[in-house]
Amino acid sequence: MERRKFIRQSVCCVAGAGAAGRLLATGNMVPAGSMIIPQLVQGDVPFSPRGPGPARGTGSAPEPAWIIHENGSFDLVMGKQAIRECYPSFRDHQIFPRHTETRKDENGGRIIYRLDAGTLMLDLSGDEAGLTLDCTLEGMDIAPTQVYPLAGGRLAGFDRFYKQGFGFAGPSGMIEIGQPEELRFDPHPVSRDVWSYDSYLVTGCISPGEATLVMGAFGHRDFLQRCSIYNRHRRFGLTDRRTDTCEAYLEAGYSTEGIPTGGTGTLQLPTLHFRSGSHPYDTFRDFAISMAESNHVVLKKPRYHYCSWYEHGYRFNLDQLTDLLEGMQHIRPPVPLRTIQIDAGYCVLGDWLIPNERWPSGMEKAFRAIRKAGYGAGVWVGPFMVNTTSRIYRDHRDWLLRDSEGNIIVEWEQDTHGEGSVCILDSSHPEAFAYLRSVFRTLKNWGATYFKTDFMDWGFRDSTRV
Repeated sequence: MERRKFIRQSVCCVAGAGAAGRLLATGNMVPAGSMIIPQLVQGDVPFSPRGPGPARGTGSAPEPAWIIHENGSFDLVMGKQAIRECYPSFRDHQIFPRHTETRKDENGGRIIYRLDAGTLMLDLSGDEAGLTLDCTLEGMDIAPTQVYPLAGGRLAGFDRFYKQGFGFAGPSGMIEIGQPEELRFDPHPVSRDVWSYDSYLVTGCISPGEATLVMGAFGHRDFLQRCSIYNRHRRFGLTDRRTDTCEAYLEAGYSTEGIPTGGTGTLQLPTLHFRSGSHPYDTFRDFAISMAESNHVVLKKPRYHYCSWYEHGYRFNLDQLTDLLEGMQHIRPPVPLRTIQIDAGYCVLGDWLIPNERWPSGMEKAFRAIRKAGYGAGVWVGPFMVNTTSRIYRDHRDWLLRDSEGNIIVEWEQDTHGEGSVCILDSSHPEAFAYLRSVFRTLKNWGATYFKTDFMDWGFRDSTRV
């Protein structure tokens, strides 16, 4: 195998990831999961999180501030930009308190909403890094299904926003807020003027002058944090021809799934952080660094791995592995790979310990050959995937995730490789979870030291819907 060909096939995905920062600045859509700190893909360049960044934008960003109103609503103001008339909500419904108390201070203040069942309290604060929003529920034995500390916030002074996709749920990138078209007699384009986008992990709003507001939570251990940006469009005139108003709104909150509060009646949600800057790239980068520091992330020297999927797809087999290992010995200078990883196609999805005819001697022998050649042995696993042709589906249908009506959920109607439909393993089932544990322990005992776990979002389900 030629070194140039190998490098091109092996690192094309890394080169593509490096484009995320450039696209972030230009306003183009980028693939899901592309929020990447550039230093992570620059090889030998040392990571210096607080070092000088690229000289972008001019001037300094306006300092953001909270404004609390006596009726319990609040604004986040940042110079000419703002999120106005915010109010908390449960799921899609604004709360209706019996009584509201506001306490203001130099950093923001506290708003207490006395409800028919319990209390919701917001603490609006800030420091030299930015603004924070904390939400506490009291006197509630069961949490709502969703809690939005900030809902109905009308966006002012922003002309585009950044959304971060969730796994395979959709792309990430910049989206222009834009204005609706003037209609003639065809009413069908009206539906295209009404939109809504969901964003996870991190969300940002950007002004025409590049002033940027980034928001998100640093803690994601217990609750899924989501922002939704949507519009309200009103028309007037013959056939709804002209636009009356078209405004964009934002909500930021958490999926709480109706969980018990543990007998205390109190639920403290993770802090929402808001950071401002004079340029999107720098502001998003600094927010990502702060999130990493908050979670005690320690960066290590970049490690390089070979993944069979990008050269052989689903048909990688033992003979091709043997040829690969032999060819690698003759590449000069040698490629500094840590791992040779066998991707999807070695078994029916779900039967992770039963290799197919492409691996007649079993995975243990394949792992042994990789380790003998001087590499770590890696393997692909989609833990929550169960094909309808698998033994797991045949023998353990009680292990499969079902909807609220008791029907097995089919995530893929047809496997992309023509081997049947694909369902979801219910990891809340004790026996199913024990099976997963045995799969990874067995693969490790066979010699695997690197696991590429894929389609993990299949196991991330709202418990109120299953």
